[in-house]
Amino acid sequence: MALDYSLAKVRDYESLWESHPEEGWRLQWRTKALVFATMTVGLETITTRNIPEWERRLGMLRAAGYPSPGWFGGEPWWPTEADLLRHVGLRTNASRRDRREFNAGVAEYVSRYGVPAAK
Repeated sequence: MALDYSLAKVRDYESLWESHPEEGWRLQWRTKALVFATMTVGLETITTRNIPEWERRLGMLRAAGYPSPGWFGGEPWWPTEADLLRHVGLRTNASRRDRREFNAGVAEYVSRYGVPAAK
């Protein structure tokens, strides 16, 4: 199934697009990364009510050494609260995972790949 998304309920959603010489208009990289992150975190929307759960899940993934949802200038990028607030209203058709399912998925990832050493 293809990943579909809607920005219709995002405030000032037009500013989340950028002009590209070869592609015409395309999503800004942060927005595109958040669209795909909905699959990873198992939350199909970004709302003011679920931002704390987004942050919790992203923090767990980061601590487990999971690859970041985006890259910018060759550096890994993890969404901040400000990024999430900017995208309130984003919706996708990603499968929703409840807290128990998500936690079990992270535990499985850690048991398979281990946790990275602290720097």
